[in-house]
Amino acid sequence: AAALQRGCKCLEIDCWDSDSKTNNPMVYHGYTVTSKIPFDEIISCVKAYVDANPETLPIILSLENHCTHPFQKTMAQTLETTLGDALYIPKPGML
Repeated sequence: AAALQRGCKCLEIDCWDSDSKTNNPMVYHGYTVTSKIPFDEIISCVKAYVDANPETLPIILSLENHCTHPFQKTMAQTLETTLGDALYIPKPGML
């Protein structure tokens, strides 16, 4: 939230498989001593910020993805369900 409050418009989110049974990816800077934060908590924080500050759009989420396919599916579901209409998904053929 601090980065968004300081005016950042692009957030790099390093995503890794978790070692838990929840299938919720973890966000941390790999191979360093940093805190691990669940992916869904990060996305919920972004959503709360967007709801409170809609004039700040767009916000770009740069996902550095180190996750296996099952965790990638969880990430996609989390993004779609949490961000809803605030998530831009190009229509087929637009890219």
